[in-house]
Amino acid sequence: MQTYCVDKQVSDSAATATAYLTGVKGNYQTIGVSGKVQVVDCESAKLSANRASSIAKWAQDAGKATGVVTTARVTHASPAGVYAHVPYRGMESDGDNKNLELDLKSCNFDIAKQLVFEEPGKNLNVRNYGICRFF
Repeated sequence: MQTYCVDKQVSDSAATATAYLTGVKGNYQTIGVSGKVQVVDCESAKLSANRASSIAKWAQDAGKATGVVTTARVTHASPAGVYAHVPYRGMESDGDNKNLELDLKSCNFDIAKQLVFEEPGKNLNVRNYGICRFF
């Protein structure tokens, strides 16, 4: 599998997650969108034609249970590749969007919102299978 991104040979985890979870190459620092979306281009990232469906969406459409296991925060670039579509990996929350000085009218969708309110994020299943103990 090749996970380099469209605009750079050495990728970051955002574009890499997009490649291995959707089969679509994106640009450096973008998540869940095609190479037609440039970094911080919110208008292009909103277009459904530029959004890549992940393996989680495919599984949900087939009636399967899906989830994310991560040691990083769930809005970080690698796990967000399962459910998010953003033009910049730093768009983890409303606060991040404000701190990045993004146009909040066009960039009003962040990774956390997509996890809670949009598919496939809102359909991810969470199960507690007990406590693991390491000795």
